Amino acid sequence: MVIDHLKPVMTESHPISAEELAALQGRALEAKANEAALGANQIDAEAQDLIDADAPQSIDEKQSITN
Repeated sequence: MVIDHLKPVMTESHPISAEELAALQGRALEAKANEAALGANQIDAEAQDLIDADAPQSIDEKQSITN
């Protein structure tokens, strides 16, 4: 109670302007989107590597798998 009397309660949650806050939030969302896209590309590359590793290397191998 004493602190409230000496120091007024802050009513603003952010001391920066609304425009600056909006710009910062936009950059954060853009950074998250870029990070998600990079992650998706890495997953695609890993999946392709797994497919290539499991794929038969020659026609003889393909025939032996089907027989």
